[in-house]
Amino acid sequence: MRVAISGSRRVPVAVRPVVTRLIESVPEPDEWTTGGAYGIDTLAAECGKHTWPRAWHRLVYPQGERWNEGLLADDIFDELVPVVGGYLKRDEALVTYGDVLIAFPSTTKWQPRSGTWATIRRANLIDIPICIIPLDTIADASECAITDCLDGQGLGDVTDDHNGGRST
Repeated sequence: MRVAISGSRRVPVAVRPVVTRLIESVPEPDEWTTGGAYGIDTLAAECGKHTWPRAWHRLVYPQGERWNEGLLADDIFDELVPVVGGYLKRDEALVTYGDVLIAFPSTTKWQPRSGTWATIRRANLIDIPICIIPLDTIADASECAITDCLDGQGLGDVTDDHNGGRST
C-alpha cells in the first residue's frame, strides 16, 4: 500500500500523542509520502520512519516555498521530489504517490485556504480513498485506529460540500 499524508501545520500539543498513535496504527505501507510542512507532515515523516524503517519514504516539497528543511538533517527520506509551482502543485503531486490519503485537517469544516482541504479535493479528483481525521474532534478518535477508517468505518463525521458532497 502507498500512503500519502497531509495535515495542519498547527498541531496542539494535547493531541500529538493521539495523532502519533493513529499514524502508528496504519498497516505497514510499501511507500510513505509526506509534504514537508511543519506540523502533521513533519510528525508523520518522523513517526513513519521510526515505525516502518523498511518502507520507501518520500518527501514531496514545494520548491522555492517555505517548508521544514530541517527534516533533511534526519536522513528520513529515500526520495526527495521538488515540485515547481507552489503549495497547490505540491498537494496535487502528493496524492499521485498514494493509494490512500490520510488527512488531518484542523477542523471538520471545509476551509477555502487550507492546504489540507486542497489535498483532499485533489485526492477526490483522482478517486483515491481518503481517511479524514479532523484535529478538532480527534479526542473522539482516541480509541480508534486508522484501519477503522481504511475499512470504511470512518473516524469522524465530515461532509465537505466543496468535495462533491462526498462524506468521508
